[in-house]
Formats: sequence, structure tokens, C-alpha cells
Amino acid sequence: MENVESKAMLHFDIEAVFRWVDAIFQTPSDRLHRIGRRALKNVLMHNQGSTLLLSQVIRRCYIGDAALKATQSYFAVVSDVLIEVPDYLHGLYQTISLCLFKIGDENAEVRTKAATLLRVTEERNFPISKVQDYEVSISDKTAAVYKRAQFELSKALSKIHPEEALYVFSEFTMFFSAVDAKAQRGILAVLLPWIQTFELQLDPNGDSTPASYMIMANLFEITIKFSNKIHNEVEALWVALANAPYAGNVKVVLEFIINQSLERREQSFVEFGKQVVVFLASTPAGVKLVEALIGHLQPRLMTINQREPSPLPEDTRFPYLASLSAALPAANKQVSICVALIALLSRFGSLIGYIRMDSRMGTWP
Repeated sequence: MENVESKAMLHFDIEAVFRWVDAIFQTPSDRLHRIGRRALKNVLMHNQGSTLLLSQVIRRCYIGDAALKATQSYFAVVSDVLIEVPDYLHGLYQTISLCLFKIGDENAEVRTKAATLLRVTEERNFPISKVQDYEVSISDKTAAVYKRAQFELSKALSKIHPEEALYVFSEFTMFFSAVDAKAQRGILAVLLPWIQTFELQLDPNGDSTPASYMIMANLFEITIKFSNKIHNEVEALWVALANAPYAGNVKVVLEFIINQSLERREQSFVEFGKQVVVFLASTPAGVKLVEALIGHLQPRLMTINQREPSPLPEDTRFPYLASLSAALPAANKQVSICVALIALLSRFGSLIGYIRMDSRMGTWP
């Protein structure tokens, strides 16, 4: 009983400390900010067994207004703690993601701290540090210069550390709905190089592998929630996936759209699926849509045949897996499964004329 009570008291005290730090960071006083940073750092340093605490602070670095001193103070604490305690977090993706995000910050001090943390992290874990090639540009006052450096650094890291790509992607998409529009555009720009490393795959049963499902579900959530607000940026994500050096990606996306449409039987999901196909059709790989469509234009697939919902992947290694049911709740009235499939394929067929064809692609079948 004593252990239970002590744990409950510890949890209460930590929550109280966070409320206190939040209140301190809302003040303009530099002195109070120093006190708050020192207190928060002490809490983190004395609770290294709980990464949840640091994760809560990292979340504040993303969702807080970047122009506020509070957000800057939270990041300063995170940076100091991770430099002093190399093994605080399990894995590198959280540090890589946060640093890449903050390297695009308007505040030069924040950008410098992010570059320093990333460089130290690289030097501890890899033979070379790539960030040092961009530190001069990162510290430049011109937004076009440091934003370009942010993108090029993200591109370089995606090539050097492809093993981190799925985790970086999942981490960024976890925070995407919680940040403001300006931060969303920053995240999308940083994400593009990592997405171009993905190879979507199917399992022996023809369903998406857990990693592929996570990629497409998270992208669909962003499409459902934000394509009407940042249309061009969302399109760029799907185009990057289609332009990855894996010819089968477009077909896997199409299979995902068709299977999800058959399972959900919701016109609204079909509409978003059509939108994604328009995005895919604008890419060189869009020609793969034709052969995939032909494979579905068979009489046996036009009969009413309800598809049972596939179980969600049980793979829990990724930071975030979007719930499409939460992003797009089921309608009261579902459409006929036959009508849904025919509508889907008919619309796809009308897109064939828009797919770019050139000498590299050959001719239509």
C-alpha cells in the first residue's frame, strides 16, 4: 500500500510541477524563465526512467507557438537534457525529428541549439556528422537560406539513415494535427525526402504490411483533415511516395484505397480516394494505374460482395498510427458495396486520359 501511495503522490507532484512550469513560462520575465528551466531540467534529470515526462515536454516544443518564449524555453531544456544524457530516449528518431523541425524556426538561437543537439547526437552514434555542413546556413538571418538548409539536411539524413525513416515519419504525423498551419507546412517540407525512401509492400494475403499500412493511414488522415486547406502540400506528399524508386508503390496505394472503400462502404472515403488517385496520376509512375485498374475490371468483382474489415496491424513499434475511423466517422447510411466499387473504378477510368505519357513510359496496353 505504501508503494502505491508513494507512486500516486509522485505522479501528483509531477503534474503539479508541469502546471507550475507552464505558468512560469507564460511570464515575460527572463529571471522567472531561468528558474522554470532549471526546475524542469531537475525534474527530467531525476526521472530518467520515465521517457513519458520528456515526451510531454517534446510535445510542447511542437504544439506551442514558436514565437513565444515558453516554447523556446521548453526546447532549451530538452536540448540541454539530451546533450547531457545521451541515452535518455529509446532510439534517435525523436531527436532527429525535433531538431529538423526546430532548424526551421525563425529564432536564430533556437536554430543554433537544434543544430548543436543534432550534431552532438550524430557524433555520438555515427562516424560522421552531416549537420556541420549546414551550420553556417542554419545560422543565417535570411529565411530562404536556413529553410533551404533545413530541407537539404533532411534530404541528406534520409539517405544516410534510412532505418530511421518510418519512425521519423510517424513522429511528425503524430504532431501534425496539433500544430498551426505554418508549422504544418514546415513539417511537410521536412517530410518529403523521408517519404521518398519508402517501399510499400503487401503481405502474402494481399493486405498491406504493418509499416505500409501506417504510412498510408497517416497520409490519409492528413488528406482527410487538411487537403482543403493546404492542398498543394498534401499533394506533394503523395507525389513523393509515387516518385520513390519503387514502381509498385502506386499499385499498393490503389489496392489500399479499393480495400478500404469496400470495407467502409462510405461515399466520403471514396471521394478522398479519388482525390489521392488524381495526385498519383500526375506522376510518371501514374501509368501503373492502368494495369492495376484493368486487373479490377472483371465481372466477378462487380457482384455484391461485402468485405469484412481487416484487423488493424498489431505492430506497436511506431510512435503513431492514425485511426481512419476517427478521422472520418462512419455515416449513418452506407452505400451499396457494388455501387461503391463501380463508382470508384468508373472515376479511376476517367482519369486515364490525364495520365502523362512520354517516350520513357511506352504506349497504352
